[in-house]
Amino acid sequence: LMCSISYANGMWTSEIESYSFGKVSKQFVVLSLSLQEDLKNMLFGRKFCDVKLRTAEKILPAHKSLMCARSPVLSAIFDRLKLEGQIDTVDFTDTDAETVLSFLEFLYTDTITNTASDHIFKLILLANKYQVNALKEYCSDILMSKLSTENVCEVISVAEAINLLNLKLSALEYIKANKKDILSTPVWNDWAEKNLQLSNDILSKIVLD
Repeated sequence: LMCSISYANGMWTSEIESYSFGKVSKQFVVLSLSLQEDLKNMLFGRKFCDVKLRTAEKILPAHKSLMCARSPVLSAIFDRLKLEGQIDTVDFTDTDAETVLSFLEFLYTDTITNTASDHIFKLILLANKYQVNALKEYCSDILMSKLSTENVCEVISVAEAINLLNLKLSALEYIKANKKDILSTPVWNDWAEKNLQLSNDILSKIVLD
């Protein structure tokens, strides 16, 4: 940043002549990684937790303020529970503990450890339920990178269900590129029988293209 200051006719004047922002410093990157690690330690250290997430298998402690900042749905739930005088427990009994833990991991750190496809399918639905759009996109990118003849039908079903157009288009392009390997499989036949409208739409697009 450069500026000039001058004095003339009894008046001070100043002017910004130019500015320049270089590359992000190494120190800034280190600080970002340090913050991410600190937040991860905050989650798994379970210190000063003020809310419990009750799953079918176990109870997971967490920090209410951070969850409210990341999810408008959870924020509304906490507001309602406060009015009802029940402010320390939220039910996640329709989801397994491993998925909820990954959900929390992302809320705290913007990343997840377990990226297995089966796990991501459950996690993306949880992200949709609680309107954590950054996690939806994160999971969507993972599923795009893991498209296969075995999972593409499930991917396109999930994309359709939660309105992820980019994921749906990627799955459709994958089916078109690998139609000989996909459309003759038992997996496709079983899926098509259960999803007649969607499978017909896919076949129509393949034929038209």
